[in-house]
Amino acid sequence: MAWSRQSPLRFQFVACQGISQFYVANAHYSRAEPYLELLLKAPPQQVLPNYLTGIHLMWFKVDSARKNYPQAIRHYQQYKALQDSIFNATKSKQIAQLSIQYETAKKEQDIKIKEKDIALLKEQNKAQQNQRNALIVGTGLLAAILVLGFNRYSLKQRVNRQLQYQQQVLHAQQAQIKQKNEHLSELLTDKDILLLQKDTLIEEKDQLLTEKEWLVKEIHHRVKNNFHIVASLLEIQSSYLKNKEALSAIKDSQNRIHSMSIIHQKLYQSETLSIIHMPEYIYELVEYLRESYSIRENIGFSLQIENIELNHASAITLGLILNEAITNAIKYAFTKTKDKQISISLSRISATQLMLGVADNGRGLPGDFNTGVGASMGMELLQGLACDLGGNFSIETNNGTQIKVIFDYKSQTV
Repeated sequence: MAWSRQSPLRFQFVACQGISQFYVANAHYSRAEPYLELLLKAPPQQVLPNYLTGIHLMWFKVDSARKNYPQAIRHYQQYKALQDSIFNATKSKQIAQLSIQYETAKKEQDIKIKEKDIALLKEQNKAQQNQRNALIVGTGLLAAILVLGFNRYSLKQRVNRQLQYQQQVLHAQQAQIKQKNEHLSELLTDKDILLLQKDTLIEEKDQLLTEKEWLVKEIHHRVKNNFHIVASLLEIQSSYLKNKEALSAIKDSQNRIHSMSIIHQKLYQSETLSIIHMPEYIYELVEYLRESYSIRENIGFSLQIENIELNHASAITLGLILNEAITNAIKYAFTKTKDKQISISLSRISATQLMLGVADNGRGLPGDFNTGVGASMGMELLQGLACDLGGNFSIETNNGTQIKVIFDYKSQTV
């Protein structure tokens, strides 16, 4: 394809851009590519910057559709750079427009002042002439008439010259004002074009954000489904096992997987896609563990959870800590205790710190219990998870076992 010699270059560029936009909008990327290549090969002085931003944006869509992501990123970076330069140029034009308005107002004020000076000068000259006439009356009527005529003639010539000069200056100023007004009209036209392009870019941005939100939701949904598949596989595997320790390990793993699956279920159902409301999450996790271990009638739960929101990463870690602590309490804390109770709390202890507490009224820790790293898998897991939160882990016996995790907290905003 070649440029037509009978059509102006600007018309050809506009036509190619329109054809390219049509093909890209209808997902005919292969048909749009020849026109986009011609537009990129066109002389830079013939293509307006705002057109060039559109060309790079269409290249970005074509390369993205073909999964040529390095080229797509390069075109998108050029598109953003041109967009920033156009925005800076618009600001410069607005400043120039204000400067022109100020200079125009100032010159109009100067013209008014000069017109007043002309009128005052006429009055002063007239007063001087009257004084001069009064002084020469005594020298004779003829001399007075001659002097008066000469003075009037001289005055008229001088005033005429001044008026002629001022009129020339006024005409020159009016010509400058007209030229600046024409330039201002061009700037306003460019401004309207840029505003239209801005609206188009905002619509495209909103569409991309909507697509991103949908993709994130789909990811959380698929992760949740994958967790359920893994839990189901573990359930099937446990049906073939006879060893109690192996069955217990598989059940613990299922509970850990479910604690993470709840997070992704909450994220998929929420509007924020990244924030977890902890009271709802902890309640649902506790309800699952009560059903899993069939302890609804045997062990009571007390929840004191403040209205706190965490990002999904912190919520997953906190959920694993809760799962491990509650599971250990259910399995080991109660032997002879009648009124079995597990208390769970999550509260703010300062503007930047939270404390998670899990306590039971069971038999407490054995006297020879080792809280060091590597003492048991559960203890090592709890301490490792607390470290992931950047928090401090402690466990003690006080009318039962008490576990506390204190960690830094930053308020989450949507």
